[in-house]
Amino acid sequence: MSLLIRNRISLLVCDMAGIIINENGIIYKSIENILSRLHVPTTEEERIRWPGKDKKEILTHHIKNHIKINEKNI
Repeated sequence: MSLLIRNRISLLVCDMAGIIINENGIIYKSIENILSRLHVPTTEEERIRWPGKDKKEILTHHIKNHIKINEKNI
């Protein structure tokens, strides 16, 4: 903290996934794994659009769409 004050740094931004730290897509692989275990299919085209999006929104979107599709088939 004193280093920040001595150097007159007033803002520190930390971003772990993909920008500062190359985590090799583990976050998106984890999301895909979660959806797969829930039997919610995803396509490569959908997964390409995931980076930069809110992770909760990705999960919610796919789960809700899967439920809607299954309800139509009942």
